[in-house]
Amino acid sequence: MDPDTTRGFRAAVVARARFIEDLIAEQADRGVTQYVTLGAGLDTFAQREPEFASRLQLFEVDQPGPQPTGPRPTPPHTTTWTAAP
Repeated sequence: MDPDTTRGFRAAVVARARFIEDLIAEQADRGVTQYVTLGAGLDTFAQREPEFASRLQLFEVDQPGPQPTGPRPTPPHTTTWTAAP
């Protein structure tokens, strides 16, 4: 993957993640206790932000295809659901 041709795409992904995570933090401070990720795939929020994620009950929902094969480290406060094909 050429870094020059993917620069805009990568910047958009980082900006979107930052926006959502700032929004989650704001809402958690207002008393929201649950966070649902639809199309979770290889989402790493709980692994990257364990202290923050531990304040929430996380639900990850996805189809079987995007899920990694083999064991995935899932923090104890995360529930993962895989939809039936």
